[in-house]
Amino acid sequence: MKRIRGGCSVSALVISVLLVLTVSAEARSQQDSTATWDTGALRVHRSIFSARLVRGVNGEKVARLGMFAPKLSLFAEMSDSAGRHYSAYRSRQNTGTIAQLVGLGVLVLGAVAASKSQDATGPALVTGGLTLGAVGMVYAATGYNELSQAVWWYNRGLVAAGRAHDRD
Repeated sequence: MKRIRGGCSVSALVISVLLVLTVSAEARSQQDSTATWDTGALRVHRSIFSARLVRGVNGEKVARLGMFAPKLSLFAEMSDSAGRHYSAYRSRQNTGTIAQLVGLGVLVLGAVAASKSQDATGPALVTGGLTLGAVGMVYAATGYNELSQAVWWYNRGLVAAGRAHDRD
């Protein structure tokens, strides 16, 4: 074993350098994970009249969440679980919106029929419209639970993959 001036061996020097490089690589990896989360993690931002999907600390807009769910491929690209939950969200949200709109139409039709006639058609349509609207609200609410799961799986995959900024 060769000794370097000061009594240190070459192998001890090599081991020390490798140890420093390993520790600094782990520190960089932890910093990258934090940067990934800070810039790429998704969340839902709600205001009084709207909701949107945003990314990162600054809230960069990814998509508007309206009556009908937007088609986004970034969930399916991240993981099967995120894609499956987002697909369930889209199905439930869109079905719920359609049920609510049809329910509203039937409700209005029932109110008009009830005002023009004394038979049971008007009240039956009003009841049917209210029921359909309520079913639509349940579908939309359970859809948002699916969206929450999709966001969770997306963020989990984001950190695991070390991706900083997926774009749709």
